[in-house]
This record gives sequence, C-alpha cells and structure tokens, in this order.
Amino acid sequence: TKRQVESLGLECELKGHTSCVNCLEWNTDGSVLASGSDDQTAIIWDALTHRKKLIHRTGHSGNIFSVKFLPQSNDGLLVTAAADGEIRLHDLSRSEVIEEFRCNEKRVKRISTTADMPYMFWSAAEDGTIRQYDLRQSLPNRDMILINLRPACSSHAEAKCLSINPTQPHLLAVGCSDQYVRLYDVRKVTARLESQTSSTCPDNATVHYFCPGHLNEQMTNKRMRRYRQFAVTYVAWSLDGQELLVNLGGEQVYLYDISDIRRPVHFNSMSTSDMECRSDDTSSAIPSTVEPMSEHTMQLKLDGNTAFKQQQYSRAIYLYSEAMTRSPKQPVLYANRAAAYLKRQWFGDVYAALKDCYTALSFDPSNHKAHLRQANCLHQLKWYQLARECIRQFQQRFPTRAAKSQELARAIEEDANRSSKSKESANGSDAEHTNSTERDFQRLAIDFKYHYCGHCNTTTDIKEATFFGGQSQYIAAGSDDGHCFIWDKQTTRLTQVINGDDSIVNCVQPHPSQLLLATSGIDPVIRLWSPQAENHDRTVGYASERDHTDKSHFVRIDKIASDNQKRMRSDPLEIMLLNMGMRLGSMGGEESGDEEEAAVQCRPS
Repeated sequence: TKRQVESLGLECELKGHTSCVNCLEWNTDGSVLASGSDDQTAIIWDALTHRKKLIHRTGHSGNIFSVKFLPQSNDGLLVTAAADGEIRLHDLSRSEVIEEFRCNEKRVKRISTTADMPYMFWSAAEDGTIRQYDLRQSLPNRDMILINLRPACSSHAEAKCLSINPTQPHLLAVGCSDQYVRLYDVRKVTARLESQTSSTCPDNATVHYFCPGHLNEQMTNKRMRRYRQFAVTYVAWSLDGQELLVNLGGEQVYLYDISDIRRPVHFNSMSTSDMECRSDDTSSAIPSTVEPMSEHTMQLKLDGNTAFKQQQYSRAIYLYSEAMTRSPKQPVLYANRAAAYLKRQWFGDVYAALKDCYTALSFDPSNHKAHLRQANCLHQLKWYQLARECIRQFQQRFPTRAAKSQELARAIEEDANRSSKSKESANGSDAEHTNSTERDFQRLAIDFKYHYCGHCNTTTDIKEATFFGGQSQYIAAGSDDGHCFIWDKQTTRLTQVINGDDSIVNCVQPHPSQLLLATSGIDPVIRLWSPQAENHDRTVGYASERDHTDKSHFVRIDKIASDNQKRMRSDPLEIMLLNMGMRLGSMGGEESGDEEEAAVQCRPS
C-alpha cells in the first residue's frame, strides 16, 4: 500500500564485499540474493537470516557488472559478466567455474534470462553486440552474435543493457549508448542467422524504437548534443509485459506502453472550420464535453494554484496530476500543469508542457492560454517553423489577445533567422552518418507515456530503474546523489526518498513477492529496505498523500530533486571532480548543502 511504501526504512546491511557492489539478483522465490562486485567475487545471501551462504571466487579479472541465476537450476547455476569481456557459468554447489565465454571484445554490461528457456541467456556488451548463448549446443557453437548494432547505428555504438519480455519472450529490448531503446523479435533474427552467416539484424526483426519526443528532434541541435551525452543504462519490463521502463543517462526515467503507439507531439493545430465557427468572445466558455469538477478535484486545483503562486512548481505539478486522476478530461488542469512545467524547467519539462497543451486543446480548442503556452513550448524546444505556425494561428484565432503574443512572435522570428544562418554556415558537417533504415526507425520512435523526475543519472552507466510493488504500481531508481527515489507510477508523484549510499546508488532490485527492496552502489554493502514502524536516519521520507497541505517534507524532498537537476546541468569536469571527493562551492550558482561528498572508490562506469 502507499502507506507501506511511505514507511520504508532500513531493515539491515549485508556486509561481505570489499568494493563497489554493481549488481544484485533475487532468485525466483526470493529466498536468496546474489551480488557481484568490483572485488570480482559473487556472494550468495540468505534473505531470511541476512547471512552469507557462499563467497564465490568468479575468476574474473575485471569488475563484475551482471549476475543471473539460470532458471530451473534450483539456484545452482549462476552466470556472471564482467569488465574483462568474459561471461562465466558457475556451479554454485561445487563453487567452481564450469564454462567460460571469451567472445566479446569489450566490457559485458548485462545478462538476461527468461523462465521459459532455462538453457539460454543473452548478453549486451560494449563492442556493440547482443549475443545469444544456448547450452544445448556443442562447443564452439554455444554462442552467436544475435544483433550487431554498429553497422546500422555507428562505429562506436555500445550495448549497455537488455531485457527479455516476461510474457512474450520473443521480444528483446536493448539499450544503447544513445537515447533510443530498440525492440527486436528474436524469432526473426534467429531465423535469419540460421539461414545465413550475416550478423546484421534483418529489418523485419525490428519491432519498434522508443525515444522521448523532444530528444528525437533535439539531436538536430549539434551544440546541445556536444554538451549532453545520452545512454540507456537500464531497461525493465512490467509483470504483464505491456510496459517498458527506461533509465536514460543524462535525462530522466521514462515509461513506454508497447500496446499504445504514441507518436511525438508537435502542436495541436486548429482547422479553418474550427477558427471560423468559434468567435473570440466564447474563448473562455466551458465546452459541453467537459464535465464539472468534483469538490475534491476543485480543491486540489486551487491548492495547485496556490503552490504555483508561491513558486513551488513541483508541488503544483503533483497537485494538478493528482486532480487529473479524478478528472482526467479537465483541460484547465493540463493547461495549468503546463504552466508549472514551463516555470520549473527541469530536463524534459518543456516537452511535457507541450504534451499537456496538446491534450488541453484536444478537450477545449478555445483555451487561449494553452494555445499561447504551446507556442512558447515550441519556441523553447527550438522547433521554430512549428512555433511560427502556432503563433500565427493564435493571432488569427484570438485577435483581441494578439497583443499579448507580439513579444513571443518577435522572439520566435529572431531565433528562427539566427538558427537558419547558423545551419547555413555549418554546411552539413555534423553528426555521424547512420544508414537510412536506422534513421527511419528513429523518426518513427514511439513517445513515452509517463516520465519521472528527481534523480540524477550522469556518472555511471549501470544505474537501474525498476517496477516496484505487487502490481508494478511504483517506480524505483538509483541516483548519483546517493538516494533511491520511488514514484507513484500513474501520478508520477515522488512517494519516498531513501539514503541508499554515501556516494551513488546504482542497483535497485525489488523482492519478487514481498515489499522488500535491495539497493547497492559505491559502498561495499547491500541495504535492504522494508516497511518500518519508525523512521530511520537513512530515510528522508515524504509527506503523506492524504495530507497534501503538509509542506515540510515536500520542501526537503523538492530541494534534493532540484539539486539533482543542477547536478545534471553542471559541467562534466565539475561533476567528475565532485565524485572524486573534491568539494565545490556551488552547482548552478546555488549552495547544494553542507555535507561533504564521499569520494568514489571505484572507477565510474
């Protein structure tokens, strides 16, 4: 329940590793937990007694990045992947390595398995390959390159993560060193490989690409690309296999619905008939399709308005979002939340505001505030041609309000002309070439359903995000500031913040059946979190949803999230020095607290 999530506290610390703990894995029933570390050992823990069952020397010569139990092996077979480019299969009953795969040229970052195929597993490596391993085959045919990202994407493409869909095991999601998640049909790839020797993925094996709509277009801005590097550090499926969660390095956490094909939003234009049939005098009227708000919804809206006036924009966003769960077709709620997003200006907020304006206008085309904010969003996103058309329609649709749009219209024209000249001088000497099929898939990438803000993911490329709760109703993710963040999946409300590590939380793994969360990172310990009767020192906490007037917790949490946004906007050298333990006076021009940052003891991933 929400109360249980809000009462999460530290249950215990598992101590046994001597360096960073990079990966965690529960077995099927949650009775044991496996961990892998920079100390090149894997430890098997008893979940009930919290004691070590086995300290296993893996034989790796590099940091361990992934551990997986092979399904239906009675927890006796463990697969590990490491920075030495090797994958090893271990018999835990004998505490020995029974097979080694040395086929990758660079670090292997993730292993994935599926319960339906206990004799197979898959890997993602920084040489750009996705490999499939079939233990039924005789040597040396047990592994093959399933997908090679480099021929299509770029010569420097790196595979960072992968995950098999739990209900449709033929679907494989892959995260790479860019902002796109690629979804493949393994059956079609395998059929191609069995008939040919080519490792190039056939076009019909690609099901979808997924990418936040603003990042798909933003890559045309080469100056922005130079200072912001994206990488998908983790992908996870919901229990029913319908939702895909993505932790995007350099940005936020995004959720995609694979059954809901959402195309990127540009702007909600009005037809000529719409503009002719509606006079300016009716612009404030409530359309007949909009139902009146309930008393509680109205109170949430008024509280959101108050928070907005007090410049508490995150609080306003959460209140408007909560009101939307009760009245999902109220255009004023979307228009107001768009205004709060535009004021807050966190990564992804401008595009989120654009989506809200689009929705508000679909419910009420006469909402002049949503239309003008829509033009503002397009301008800030640097989509100047669309911004021009949007502001032109606004002035035509609302002639008595045209004066309010003159300053924005001038700014759009000036920036559009400046951008045009800049493109001419650049003369096309920009991004690395990708093939036409890859560009087509990128252009058709599916947009996100929800996004979750507050954490920071810029330092390591193994940072996880996962579904949490019996019905996958929560989202949890690690962060560069040492916290673990937990959001309500539907409202995107930040529900809990936990002090999971003295430096960085990378791993966040929920127990398969209990409300129990395992976290790890730079510290050489694993922390288990469960509902507690009393708050603990390592729990930051959050205001109860039932009492949204309680501001004390919200202010504290909002400052943590705001500081993370400043961290994400900081110069990469500054962040590197910060994580080496050098205290900097401020980030983004403001003090970020009095506590000293702990030095990172392992090489950032």
